[in-house]
Amino acid sequence: MADRKRLNVAVQMDPIERINVRGDSTFALLLEAEARRHGIFYYTPDLMALVDGEVFATVRPLTVRDIEGDHFAVGETRRSATGRCSRRCRASRCATSPATMRRSAKASAWRSPIST
Repeated sequence: MADRKRLNVAVQMDPIERINVRGDSTFALLLEAEARRHGIFYYTPDLMALVDGEVFATVRPLTVRDIEGDHFAVGETRRSATGRCSRRCRASRCATSPATMRRSAKASAWRSPIST
């Protein structure tokens, strides 16, 4: 079997401490990523921002396990560039679209002292 490439995956989701581990589809995907030994990073929508055309999120390294009540551990926060935006995006589901950025008042004014 060929050696699989390890990925670093950032996941935007509800606060992980409040999810139902038996019914949350994102958590199921995280368990699979953990099993495949990918790096997992976690953030909530209010921790994402668009600054000068660059998309940033304040992320935390995450490990997950299938144990209800003890299903996660998070590491230290850090600021991470997640991609570049042309600012021409108008898709309502795009994380950097004007409509999405307006939905999060914190995101439009966000500045983080944390750097990678």
